[in-house]
Amino acid sequence: MARMVLGPVLMATLVTVTSSKDCLEGTGVSYRGSLTVTWSGASCLYWDSPDVEDCGFSSSAFPQADLDSNYCRNPDGDVFPWCFYEVPSGFDANCTNWHYCDVQPCGGTME
Repeated sequence: MARMVLGPVLMATLVTVTSSKDCLEGTGVSYRGSLTVTWSGASCLYWDSPDVEDCGFSSSAFPQADLDSNYCRNPDGDVFPWCFYEVPSGFDANCTNWHYCDVQPCGGTME
């Protein structure tokens, strides 16, 4: 799912979390674990970094998403928790630099 940014405004769905998990349940909206890397092994950026906030993701925009540190989260109700990732030196960071995280499912393995 592509992050759609129209100028400084992000079009996203506000998601309500009723319980917190440290494993994947459903789409991972309730995931509150400490994973900080994407499926590909790239390090996640901090949610309060200017590059991420410029994409419309901040604690104030998604107050229930627990956008602390650089943990994988699913603030917009995507299919899995995800994060924006660090790009190699010499490349510009932008709102397309995100990927899903390999959060382990609750009570089993991912099939």
